[in-house]
Formats: sequence, C-alpha cells, structure tokens
Amino acid sequence: MTRVIACGEIDMSTAGQLHEGVLGVLRRQRPSRIEVDLAGVTFLDAAGIGALVMSRAAAARVGCRLTVVNPRPMGYRLLQVVGLLEAFGLATLPPPS
Repeated sequence: MTRVIACGEIDMSTAGQLHEGVLGVLRRQRPSRIEVDLAGVTFLDAAGIGALVMSRAAAARVGCRLTVVNPRPMGYRLLQVVGLLEAFGLATLPPPS
C-alpha cells in the first residue's frame, strides 16, 4: 500500500498536481492499493473531486484500488453530496467530527 498525502487547497489550480502525483506513483511503484490522505486538505472543490475520480480510474486500469482516508468534515460532506463515499472506501466509516 502506498499513501499519497495531499495538503492545502485542491482546486482548479492545484488539482492537476494531485492527479499527476498519483499517476507518478502508479508508474514508479505499481502498488496494489493507494490511499490518498486528505487530513491536510483545507479546501476541496469540483476540480479536486474530478482529480480524485480520474486518479481512481487510472489506478483501476492497472489493477490498483484507490481510496481516500482522513478527510476533514468539509471534504467528507462534499464526497457524500456527490455520492462518492462508497467509491472511495468511506461509506462504512462514521463522518469525521
């Protein structure tokens, strides 16, 4: 398992960096699982969600499972609203407080 740690704001200007980071891990390490740690993410918008979705799809194409861990309440709620909790392995967890 490989952990990608994201921090700061993930928006239109930074979402590409997250996606490229995951692609780099997939190319270099070929892990069977990637956890994207969102504990340090202070803002997440639609572009950030898009980067996570594209990263998850890229991982799936090479047989890797991508999950999200430690989202702040705002990130958790956003993933909940767009219906992606289960896709990112969060559906069985209680919401963060």
